[in-house]
Amino acid sequence: MARPGVELILGARNDKDWGPVLVIGLGGVFAEALHDVRVLPPDLDAASIAHELHQLKGAALLKAFRGAPPRDVPAAAEMAARLAAFVRAHPEVVEVDINPVMVYSEGEGAVALDALIVTR
Repeated sequence: MARPGVELILGARNDKDWGPVLVIGLGGVFAEALHDVRVLPPDLDAASIAHELHQLKGAALLKAFRGAPPRDVPAAAEMAARLAAFVRAHPEVVEVDINPVMVYSEGEGAVALDALIVTR
């Protein structure tokens, strides 16, 4: 029911072996079909996360593509950085899955449309 944009998935977990980790990737059906995700350390700043978003195989969708405007990657990266900080601050959280995050045109932000939080 949200207006169209590019769908991302943001996730984080407190892994029993690795500790907190952040996951970013293309969301919606792309998450299942393409498995285009990156697993990152949870202490990256938003600029570093934005750089990692541009390393996805489907990163062209985040830029001006086939008449669509470039997307608000900084807003999505800031959301991911806050998610990572949340999971680092709450060891009782096993995992968080936000899918999809709708990313709008530059300057228009990003909105989480669905989320799941699992606690111990």
